Parts: sequence; structure tokens; C-alpha cells
Amino acid sequence: MRNYRQLTTALLVVPIIALFYIGLFLTMQLWYPSGLELSSWYAHLFHFTVVYLMWLVVLFSYRLFDWDSLRTTQTFLARLLGALLACLVIAVLYFYFQPNLLITPRRFLLVHLLISGVGIFIWYMIIRNAAIFNRRSNVYIHSSHPSPGEAQSLIEQHGLLGLNFAGTLQPNSELVARSIVVVPTRAELSQEDSTALFALRNQGIRFVEYHELYESLTRTVHLSVLNELWFLQSIDYGSHQLFDALKRIIDIVLGLLGTVVFLVTLPVIAALIKITPLFTSGKSSGGVFFSQQRVGQNGRVFTLYKYRTMDSAAVNNTWTQRGDSRITGIGRALRALRLDELPQSLNILKGDMSIVGPRPEQVNIVKELEAQIPYYAERHTVKPGLTGWAQLHVYAGSLEETRRKLQYDLYYVKHRSLLFDLEIIIKTFYNVITFSGR
Repeated sequence: MRNYRQLTTALLVVPIIALFYIGLFLTMQLWYPSGLELSSWYAHLFHFTVVYLMWLVVLFSYRLFDWDSLRTTQTFLARLLGALLACLVIAVLYFYFQPNLLITPRRFLLVHLLISGVGIFIWYMIIRNAAIFNRRSNVYIHSSHPSPGEAQSLIEQHGLLGLNFAGTLQPNSELVARSIVVVPTRAELSQEDSTALFALRNQGIRFVEYHELYESLTRTVHLSVLNELWFLQSIDYGSHQLFDALKRIIDIVLGLLGTVVFLVTLPVIAALIKITPLFTSGKSSGGVFFSQQRVGQNGRVFTLYKYRTMDSAAVNNTWTQRGDSRITGIGRALRALRLDELPQSLNILKGDMSIVGPRPEQVNIVKELEAQIPYYAERHTVKPGLTGWAQLHVYAGSLEETRRKLQYDLYYVKHRSLLFDLEIIIKTFYNVITFSGR
């Protein structure tokens, strides 16, 4: 599943890069029909390559490389138009500081993006129709699967990845090559079922355990599969000296940038927090900052710093709910813009936290969750983060939402890498500028 996802993602990314350059060539032909000198072409090509790298980041942050964006044309078109507008702004700003080039940024770039945007839309529609009408694999659920309805729903939700639910595998089922059979865990298969499946080994049939399919498609870990052996086989508890060193360098660089922003904006934000009681009949009494004991890597407790966004008289060690009445007016604005997290740049520089990782929870809540959710403490294998994979998908204000959040946290612990961190940072940036997610 993972290889197929990577292949199909490449069918989105690579042609878009080509369409950028095709758009540049066609626009240059329209703008300069008599042609340009080779040196001028090279100069434009270099600068546009720099711009295209930034454009790819924008498209990625708008999730146009996610297959979910293809599910509805309306959703895809809205994301594409938003991304193209952001690309236009970035390019205009970039070329404003390149006065030696021939182009007139606004009109030239508008035509360029129009040509490339139309090409991208057409290509996405081709890929979408190909994915829908030319399914590659019939997927069967083994009759011994304990949750066939859940498995069927999962497969049908990911039809754009080339999966077609074909039913339950029965003893008399006729399978064709490239079919996939979803089986439960090895421990749940009887010897008779294992023998029957083994007889199909030379017929071009693929077999995948349900929890592996679930993890590949949802990019989360199925909690039902967790046991000590799973952690020993799936999580690398060894030393990661190179990864940790590079990650720490990135944390320090971004932490320093965050500290600069924190110090520059401190007077304004502090003033807004302090004057709030003047307009709220005393609500929001308390200091500018809020500190709390949180659980970090390997269970180590540290002090986390934030701007205070609640009435200090109502702050206690409980979960923050959606629409929490304890949050002040200015607090809601700070939370929407993520500005309340700025003081945590100090936690990052101190090494208590990283830019990316599972969000640190309160000490008393962690004790409760460890007692109610098996293996919850394993999310502390890595350093907690300012943002994380779970934060992009779940707002945990209850036990059930925390279970869901743990699925994402454990997936991050298992698959953590610098590229994965970059993906999370870019998607977090998208959530911030679109006021979505939290």
C-alpha cells in the first residue's frame, strides 16, 4: 500500500513541476514573441526555479498532494485557487527585489499562473478519473476477520488509491492476479485458514494484515494491535545520534527565530492581556504568562510556558474543551493565531521540547490516562513538540479523543524522520494562516 501511495503521489508532484516550466515557456513566448537571448533565458530560469520551490511548499501546505483533495472537485478547486493566489503574492514579492529581470511581475506572473493552473486542474482531473474508473486491486476481507464492517468502510473510503472492495473471501471465491486479501493478525488465523491461504501463494495474490493496511491508509496505528511485542518490533528504541543532532540544530534555529518574534511582540500582547479586565468586568485577572508542569521525554517533568489565555481564577488542571468558557476574548484570538505558544520557544531552546513531537500533557492528566489507556506512556519515547502529527487531526478534550490522538502520536514515534517533521511543520503553517485545526 505504501509503495502504491508513493507512486500515485509522484503522479501528482512530478507533472506539476513540469507544468510550471511549461507555463513559463508559453508565457515567455506570448510576452516576447521575437525571442530572448540565451543568457536572459538562463537568468529567468534560475530565478523561476527558486520561485517554483516556494510554490511547491505552498501547494503542499494547501494539501494538494494529498489524495483526499481529489475526492470532490469543489474542495480541490477551492484549495487550488487559494494556493495559486498565495503563489502569486510570493512571486510578486520575490521579483520585486529582482530589478534586473525583464519581466513585469504582476501581469506576467498572473498569465503564467493562469496557464499553469489550468494545466494542473486538467491533470488532476485526468488522475482522478483514472483512479476512480481504473481500479488496480480487488480487495477481499477474510471471513475470519473480527470487524469486517470496519475493514470494508476503510477500503471504500480509500477507493482513489486504487482499492476496490470485492467482498468477503469464501472458500469457493475465484481470485484474479493483483487481488489483495485482508487477513486478521497471525494469532487470529486458524491453522486451517493459514493452510488454505498458503495454497494461493503462486497466484499473484497479495496478503496483508488488517492493522498494516489500516496504518498505511490512515497514517495512524490501530490500538487493538498494541502489545509489548509490537512495540519491540515496530519502535526503534536505539540511539539516533545523527537524527537527534540534526533535529536539535533545527530546533535551535527555529527556536531562536521564535524567541525573536516572542520578544518583539511581547509588549503588545502583554498590554492586550492586561487591559482585557477593563472591558470584561474584571474577567481575565492575573499575570501575562501561564506556567504549568508537563510530562516530557521519558516521563521527565518540566515547566511549560504560555501566554495566559484564561481567567486565572478559573484555571485548573483539567482538559480545555471546545468553546471553553474560561478562555478570555483576547485569549481566543491568541489561540486562533497560535500566539499563545510563543513563550514555548524558550522551552525549545532549553531542550525541554522540540518543534515537532507529541504535545506534552499535564502531570495529573497523564497519570489518569496511563491508568485508562494501555501503553499511553510510550508517546513519551520522543521529546514533546510545539506541534505534532496528532495536533493536525485531533483536538483531545475527552478520553475517546485522547485514544484517537494516541493513534497519531504512536504513528509519529514509529515513522519519525526529518521529512515527516517538515511535512508537519508545513501543514501546521497552513492551519495557522487559514485559522483551521484548533
